[in-house]
Amino acid sequence: MNLAPADLPKEGGRYDLAIALGILAASGQVDPQSLLQYEFLGELGLTGELRPVAGALPAAIAAAEAGRILVVPPGNAAEAALAEHADVRVARTLLECCAGLGNPRLLPPVERVDTTQLPLPDLADVRALARYLQALAPRVGASHFRRADRHDVPPLGLVVRLRSSSVLRVGRHLCEVPV
Repeated sequence: MNLAPADLPKEGGRYDLAIALGILAASGQVDPQSLLQYEFLGELGLTGELRPVAGALPAAIAAAEAGRILVVPPGNAAEAALAEHADVRVARTLLECCAGLGNPRLLPPVERVDTTQLPLPDLADVRALARYLQALAPRVGASHFRRADRHDVPPLGLVVRLRSSSVLRVGRHLCEVPV
């Protein structure tokens, strides 16, 4: 099991499911080859129930870019579904996850939402905007941060919207700053 890079802190239960499956594979209870096409995200309860964790959207984007299936708890399904091209599956328990390893059709796919019709927040409403513009502007483009009539700002593309949302979600979680 590799949790590299070692210098980055790992906290919370986000790796619980992956670690449990690694232990099951190492002990011969799960075929290690069946894990190769998946990424796993979720906290594991004592009963085997999977609980949601922060960071499902960036995890889904990364899994899609790697060409892998992401398995998440039901509480992360809606967020992970925003990554349009990701193959995201839902498992309620460790047992369901193990059963689906040999046959992904046993793990239900997330329900997709039409993101083109979702309203975009006005970034001028973000508290402490000046601090965050320095971090976001190079990624998104400074024209999206003007304090002007919303109609003169061109719409963000889907990929930019997802990446911006990921940055804002993770930043809010890490800094505990309301946005």
